[in-house]
Amino acid sequence: MKNKILYILILAFAFMSPTYSVENYFSFKTQNIDIKDNGNLIKAYNGKAVSKDGNFEISADNFEYFRKLGILKINGNGLIIHRKKNFKIEFDKGIINHKKSTLEATGKILAEDQNIGLKIETEKLNLNYKDNILFSNKKSWINDKFQNLLIAEKFKYEIQNDLIKFNELKLTDKRSNTFELTTAYLNTKTNNLLGKDLFLKLDNKTLNKESEPRLKGNSVINNESSTTIMGGVFTTCKRRDGCPPWQISAKKIEHKKEKKTINYKDAILKIYDFPVAYFPKFHHPDPTVKRQSGFLTPSLKRSTNKKNFFEVPYYFVISDSKDTTLSPRFYNDAQLLIQNEFRSVNKDSEYISDLSI
Repeated sequence: MKNKILYILILAFAFMSPTYSVENYFSFKTQNIDIKDNGNLIKAYNGKAVSKDGNFEISADNFEYFRKLGILKINGNGLIIHRKKNFKIEFDKGIINHKKSTLEATGKILAEDQNIGLKIETEKLNLNYKDNILFSNKKSWINDKFQNLLIAEKFKYEIQNDLIKFNELKLTDKRSNTFELTTAYLNTKTNNLLGKDLFLKLDNKTLNKESEPRLKGNSVINNESSTTIMGGVFTTCKRRDGCPPWQISAKKIEHKKEKKTINYKDAILKIYDFPVAYFPKFHHPDPTVKRQSGFLTPSLKRSTNKKNFFEVPYYFVISDSKDTTLSPRFYNDAQLLIQNEFRSVNKDSEYISDLSI
């Protein structure tokens, strides 16, 4: 009986992971530990290192701890869980400098702020866990809970302040609108994005394939309900060298996403960069709208007699089966034509009436 108990104890001891505490900061729970240089160098394999306060739990294939320097090197299948901040980082290699309260991770990296559903993919990541700042100077891909994809050349995440600063940002939202900004700031709680030097490519669902609806502006405020652009320019003309055939510039442009309208304040209509009309207020549906009363997207066209004209159509929904479009045409020889098209769809018939003045 005694031999049986002794045998069980030996087996239990053999399969227990050894634990070693270094300066009361890291506790290693690994399969193997080597202690060298009078305890100044600790090598541990296949297991975990846990910080004294329990906030950090680190898993990896290999650890090297340099006690005098306060540096922990992590190699192979690294995973850091910050329990207090509900944050985790997966990486290939990493270095923790305990004296400076910093982590540098490299390789294939996936970081996740589980409090707000933010995921970051990059090749190099730095964390200052004393100041709660996460940053990368490498190109990074970021997904948020609002189904936005943000691609940035650099970013700095002030976790405590719920603020991310981006350099050279490209954001694609769930509506397939694409924002390009030189500098931008994102509030991770409100999802308000503030930026400057904006180029915005709008999703084109209803216009022809030759159209490229887009907005430019000096600054922008964007969130889930609207995009407000100061000092903005809108056009649907295909991109080309020089100025577009037509554009609307305005002191303020606001894209109401739920109503699907683009509103202008102090708008100037330009044809080949020459101002032709001023509107204190102006609006039209965005390019995704199929049926809604209001101004339609302006366009520059060519008639059968080879004359260029600019068209600003107004679409009016009369009922579920009836609508009409009033289309003033401004020709480059100062001629004006007003065209009206009335449409009616019945159960067994369709009717179209066209009148021009």
